[in-house]
Amino acid sequence: MERATSSAWAARRSRTTRRPPPPRTRSPRGARSPPLPAPTPSRFNPSGRYQYDRKSDKSDTLISGTGTNRTPTQSGLQHRVTADVTYLITVRSGHRNVIANSLGIGPGQTVTLAVDVPRGLQFLMTDSQLRRDGRWMGAVENRPDDPPTAGLESPALPSRYVRDGTLGLAAVTSVTELSGPGTRQAPATDPGDGTSTNTVSVPPPTEQRNRLHDEVRQLVERYAPGVTTPGHASFLPGVAALIADNTGVAGKRALIGRGGGQTRFSFRHHRFGGAALVEVTFSARPTSTAVSRGTVRGIAVAGDKSGIEQWGSHTAEGRSLSSSVGRQHRLTVNPTARFTRPDSDDRTDRLGPSVNAVSASSKVDKSGRTAEDRFWLRTDSAADFDGLDYELVATVRSTYVVDWPPNVLGALVQRGIIAWDDADAPTRSWLSRTLSGELGGQVRVPALVSLRFTGSETNPPDMQAPPPPALSQTDPRQLTGSRPSLDDADLFHPTGSTPVYGFDGWNQLYTALDQVAPYTGSSWRAQPASTSDENASVRLGELIQAGTISLDTPRQTGGMLPAMPGAFPLQNAPDQRPTLTVSLYRPRPVTDGGDVAIDRLRITSENTSTVSGADTTTGLSLPFVLSADDPDRNLLGVTPPVLQRPVDASNFGSTVSGGRRDWLKTGSTSLPADGRGTRSYEVRADVHIEVSGPEGVRHVTGTATIRVEERDALGHGITEPRPVPRVYDLPALLTQGTGLTPDNWATTPLSDVPDLMADGVHPDDDGYQFWVSTGPDPDGSRLALALYGASRTARSQGHPVELVTRGPEGLRVWTFDPDGTLAGPPTDRASTGEVTPGTGDGTAPDTDSTTSGSTTGVAALDQAWADFERVAADFDRAEFDHSAALVDEALQRELRIDAQDSLDRAVTALTNAAAEAHRTHTAATTAEQRADQAEQHFGDLTGREKTLIGGISAGRRGSAPSPTRSPTASAPN
Repeated sequence: MERATSSAWAARRSRTTRRPPPPRTRSPRGARSPPLPAPTPSRFNPSGRYQYDRKSDKSDTLISGTGTNRTPTQSGLQHRVTADVTYLITVRSGHRNVIANSLGIGPGQTVTLAVDVPRGLQFLMTDSQLRRDGRWMGAVENRPDDPPTAGLESPALPSRYVRDGTLGLAAVTSVTELSGPGTRQAPATDPGDGTSTNTVSVPPPTEQRNRLHDEVRQLVERYAPGVTTPGHASFLPGVAALIADNTGVAGKRALIGRGGGQTRFSFRHHRFGGAALVEVTFSARPTSTAVSRGTVRGIAVAGDKSGIEQWGSHTAEGRSLSSSVGRQHRLTVNPTARFTRPDSDDRTDRLGPSVNAVSASSKVDKSGRTAEDRFWLRTDSAADFDGLDYELVATVRSTYVVDWPPNVLGALVQRGIIAWDDADAPTRSWLSRTLSGELGGQVRVPALVSLRFTGSETNPPDMQAPPPPALSQTDPRQLTGSRPSLDDADLFHPTGSTPVYGFDGWNQLYTALDQVAPYTGSSWRAQPASTSDENASVRLGELIQAGTISLDTPRQTGGMLPAMPGAFPLQNAPDQRPTLTVSLYRPRPVTDGGDVAIDRLRITSENTSTVSGADTTTGLSLPFVLSADDPDRNLLGVTPPVLQRPVDASNFGSTVSGGRRDWLKTGSTSLPADGRGTRSYEVRADVHIEVSGPEGVRHVTGTATIRVEERDALGHGITEPRPVPRVYDLPALLTQGTGLTPDNWATTPLSDVPDLMADGVHPDDDGYQFWVSTGPDPDGSRLALALYGASRTARSQGHPVELVTRGPEGLRVWTFDPDGTLAGPPTDRASTGEVTPGTGDGTAPDTDSTTSGSTTGVAALDQAWADFERVAADFDRAEFDHSAALVDEALQRELRIDAQDSLDRAVTALTNAAAEAHRTHTAATTAEQRADQAEQHFGDLTGREKTLIGGISAGRRGSAPSPTRSPTASAPN
């Protein structure tokens, strides 16, 4: 630029010298005029530029999803029905631009065309469908007769649906919208105390098709004018289609299947002056009471083959990784030449070819993995229930959008017009509705619904209502006497397929998650996500399988929690993820059946792809630039291409994908010929969920209805005492006929266990397999009772015995010889191991394969079993002595009556003898007195006798002769 400026100055200088010379003046001595500069010659100015660009991008996407599929199935006789069809085609035209919409001429003319197609529709119907929709089939001949309405052909609704409207394994077959609220008894007067005696009869409603769609569309148009009108300035494509999808036949059936959940969509409504956020919510609920639902009877036709298929799928955490790298090399060479204008012009032009070469390469690597778990339930035995009262509810809400201030002003104007247009809106109410946060309305449409339930789940037994769900900061397992009781001994650990029909503690669980992890809950500035009881039940089933899970980002926003991010993405998620730990307690049987197949399916897919590309291009152009009157300004610049090589792109890539389907099928969809298939059990269990997070720990308790396989049910007292030959449920066996519940089986007296088990086994079985759940059992008392009973049963019956115990360590199999000796160490089976009831590894051992007195091969176990045998033998001897004593006591008690009679007779004889002894004593006393008197008299007589004798002797002495006299002479006369 400096050279160009100098040349221009020199040109101006030369023009100045051509003017007339000025007056000459004398200059100082020695002064000179400056020399004129020479013109700038043409120059060659080559230039080059090299540029290198590199760009890399990495993404990590997590995905979580849950879905439920309900499919009514029908087999057997099918009737092909033809009907005439009339197609209605509506064509709408209009203008959507600023001018037309400002003048109010956006929507144009609407034209509706009708096309009649005779016999244009053909469809298949079964006998049950013809009976249900008989009012539309007047032209069909030879329609099937109505089925009987007595006995098992008129089943009652399942207990869970009667209690809270939970569908479980059920399907919605039809939804009929009504014109009014239905026949009811409405109070005519209200005395003020909440009671009324006078009633008025409301006429029965009639069928009104498409009512929900029409009223929802009108309601949406009221709070979002023009959103469904083509050509309107506020028209939003897709809103009318969403309304049609949710109010159509499939949408209504799916809505009822969601249970107490909702489905919703939202959109941004642009109107004059601003915008608003509009949300449309759909829900459905049964309007009948539990008492009235308990009186409903259905139809179950034997051999009709009407069934259901339902599967619930859950993708816990799918992951997709992507990385891309792009490189670009660019080389540009410009050999530019500068040319001065001829005729001493001071302007300079530029001309020179431009050569460029570009080389670009890119590489994209993608990899993804998803694992989907499914519970698939199928049955060919179902019962249909028609005419169930439901109410379809649609709610429209409109709220501010505050991302731009004019939106608030426009929303206030629109809300004020809508609020003022409402009937009976005083000024205060109008201001409140205008300035409030939300504005909206609701539509309620009555409907009659037909449901199909599994046949084995109908006619349920009477059960006590479950306790209400609860949320607490205190662990209920540490409370004594709490209801429901959560004892470790009552833990239930199902390892097979465990689909969940319903859970009554979802609200408490959501509240607990909000409390322990508020940054992931509904307290965010977010739109509430669609909630569904059926999807939540699927996630609870997966949680039961896992035991403990941590809620990652996908589960927090689209899985377990009822909220998803709106305008604020996941930026401040807590470092500590909320964790859920689930435990089941006290399983109680509800129903069982052998016509329900439970499948467990896991679909794993992995894919990897790589795409690489490279392209090169070259070009030659001849750019030139012409200068203007000012050398520093360009007048015209043109770059005409001379040569251009097209892009030589070379892209190549590869994709590798793989998948795996692990499908475990259990049971059959119909009963076999012998009437006893692989059974599954509908069970009600108490649920405890421990929720831990950054803000603490919460405990949620509730009741869930689940279906478990027979293998998981054995040992808990859920099944019969002898569900299949040679297989026994020990708690049910010990408590049958005793008045105890199966969960109290361990309270059975030890002395009664051998007799109860010996009396309960079937005489045709040549071996026995006993199942029992011992729980944690810290002191081993429950295990000892089971081992003792199994050992004594084997000894008393002379058959081998297997004892299968459930505990924290999993399944353990104890094998006993026919003499009651432990034949080997217990076989530990992991939770995924197979112990098939009555077959394979689960059968009792063969008598010939074991020997009496064989050891287990484990020294500690052999010593423990020897001690057990010694103690058991001592107990048996003590039991025998006790039994013998009891027998002796019974014999003595039998002799007691005779002994008592003998005693009574002896007492009588003793009394008589005592009386006789008294008389004898009296007589003896009298005799003694008499004897004393006689003795005294005798003594007196003796003394008198002696006196007399003495007198006689003296007299004799006095009359005696002298010695000289002869003896004869002295003899008395």
